[in-house]
Amino acid sequence: MPKVSIIVPIYNVEKYLDHCMQSLLRQTLKDIEIIMVNDGSPDNCPRLCDEYAKKDPRVKVVHKKNGGLGDARNAGLDVATGEYVAFVDSDDYTSVETYESLYAMAKNRDADVVLGGFYAHKADGSVLSQSILDEEFTRDNITDLMGEMIYSTRPIEKKPWASMWLGIYRRELLEKYHCRFKSEREYLSEDILFNATLIPLCQKVVYVPKAFYHYCYNGTSLTHNFNPKKVDANFKLYEAMRELWREYGVLDKLKDKLMLFLIKNTRGTILKGIIFSDLPFNEKRALCKKVYSYGEWKNIRSTVSGKNIPAIDKFALFVISHKLFLVNIAIYNLYYHIYPNKLS
Repeated sequence: MPKVSIIVPIYNVEKYLDHCMQSLLRQTLKDIEIIMVNDGSPDNCPRLCDEYAKKDPRVKVVHKKNGGLGDARNAGLDVATGEYVAFVDSDDYTSVETYESLYAMAKNRDADVVLGGFYAHKADGSVLSQSILDEEFTRDNITDLMGEMIYSTRPIEKKPWASMWLGIYRRELLEKYHCRFKSEREYLSEDILFNATLIPLCQKVVYVPKAFYHYCYNGTSLTHNFNPKKVDANFKLYEAMRELWREYGVLDKLKDKLMLFLIKNTRGTILKGIIFSDLPFNEKRALCKKVYSYGEWKNIRSTVSGKNIPAIDKFALFVISHKLFLVNIAIYNLYYHIYPNKLS
């Protein structure tokens, strides 16, 4: 049994793939398997995958029809045999000591999940280290971690992120509860929903206070295409987490965080995406009105009213609740002119 199975979903990343793969093949932890999942890639990636497998017996290749990131990760999980599993996006890379360090911590602490920090490589050439934590979470406070993952007021470098590529996960636990990814085509974030399913079931989650993963952010322009399906996917994610945590019996503890998470996601991803998209003005207005008309806003407003929440989220909730479309546009244009590099 390999110590770690590293799952790499691949789609149309020919120019990035070798950098990613070399970072994995050169890992100081040699007892690994690398599962390359070709998700129906239209470029030369299928051929490259097969070539890597011929050169190194630790490489497995799965060829499948395109189904999206979550589906590709699930295909990798179905053939993984490692004690722990990890996930790497094929346009990123990771430090060569990553899995030796994470696995050593997992064995030392008998942890279900071990997470590290990451380097965010921005398009302007700047590099920021983020999610550098030295903490351990057990059954007594595991829901606190989940709450911090979805909504945190910590400084960004100390914020617990919910990205799957940050660490390693005990495969036995994933199989026991049949934890698999939902489609990012239906839910706004498959990573957050996966962690929302898994983390509350863990006995121990440990952070290594060091950045390992290199996340390469390749877009800074505020003007982009916006898929209108994201509006429903945002609300569907919120509702799925709410029902899941109600089933787990932790919703009362996480309810406020979940509501704040929806506000932040809506203002920083959905409304921002609509307003700065290339859609015609009337379509922007119609989509924003659809967002404003979501039935849960009244309940959210009454629940968080009077509580100490960041001003930006308080103002966003005010704009949403009063359906102030033109104010929404004016404020966003001003805010992102002053802070052009804000991601949310």
